[in-house]
Amino acid sequence: MENPEDLPPLERRAWYQSERERVHLEREQEHLVPAEEVREQLALVIKITNQFLDTLPDVLERDCRLPTDAIAVLEKRLSLARSDWAERLEAA
Repeated sequence: MENPEDLPPLERRAWYQSERERVHLEREQEHLVPAEEVREQLALVIKITNQFLDTLPDVLERDCRLPTDAIAVLEKRLSLARSDWAERLEAA
């Protein structure tokens, strides 16, 4: 279908009604997820990932005896990666 707006009124109404029913069915079958639920889940993933990244340098320093200069490089790289990640999410 090119554009439902080009259909005669009755066919256009039937098309939109069938689309509403299709979307409803896809939600019921969990093929579609409401945008708010996606945002909530993405926020949770980001929170968990940030908590992990916050503690990673300390864990590596303590458990792996990573030298201080290596920890500094890691922290800098993590900071750059987070900034890049934030910019990409905002642009999406």
